[in-house]
Amino acid sequence: METVKVKRVEIGDGHPKICVPLVGKTIADLKREAKQAGELATDLIEWRADCFAKVEDLETVKWALREFKPFVKDKPLLFTFRTKAEGGEAEIKESFYYELNRTLIRTKEIDLIDLELFHDEDELGELIEEAHQAGIKVLMSSHDFKSTPAKTELISRIKEMERLGADITKVAVMPQTGTDTLVLLDTAAVMNMEAVKPFVAIAMGELGILSRLSGRFFGSAITYAALEKTSAPGQISVEATKRILNAVQAKQIESFTEL
Repeated sequence: METVKVKRVEIGDGHPKICVPLVGKTIADLKREAKQAGELATDLIEWRADCFAKVEDLETVKWALREFKPFVKDKPLLFTFRTKAEGGEAEIKESFYYELNRTLIRTKEIDLIDLELFHDEDELGELIEEAHQAGIKVLMSSHDFKSTPAKTELISRIKEMERLGADITKVAVMPQTGTDTLVLLDTAAVMNMEAVKPFVAIAMGELGILSRLSGRFFGSAITYAALEKTSAPGQISVEATKRILNAVQAKQIESFTEL
């Protein structure tokens, strides 16, 4: 599997990288969250723009980015507009989805962009090409907030994202039973052997917490942790996530030295 380097962060190498979402509704909220996130021992910061109250005003969106970006410091910034159909906060027209993402790419003030798989392939292709020309990495995603698709379907989605040119792929599901979580983890185990690009595999909600913390064993390259408010069901705090991941890594090192 290839790795993806964004600034000083090597995604797909070693332990899962911790990404903290900013979910502020106002510029003041975003600045406060960005300052807090910038001071924590996290690897990536995500702007969940669907939570921003004035996301349909492109000039205000660019202004907001300019205002909070300095507080991100040297951490890679991921831009995400999560559509309503995939668990997001705001309903927008399909045409605006492409316009919004294209606008953010052209600022060249972001390091990664989240593009959802289930949109027009030609439009996605143009966005991916423009992002790459701007030096921006593409994290392509698919979210199921009501169920867990079969393993074959999840694997197919990840491979389709790779075909389309994603640098990082992501699937997130909502387990209804413990068995659903195992389907997600089994998918990750397969992709850990077959994926060409780094991937993210998350089971949301209480039943999926294990998937957020076991990436080192199953290959998932990024985990999302919360500051003040979660951006998806099942997220736990940055502090708890960091503590558990460090404990897992320390235990692995201890086991290795005992061999």
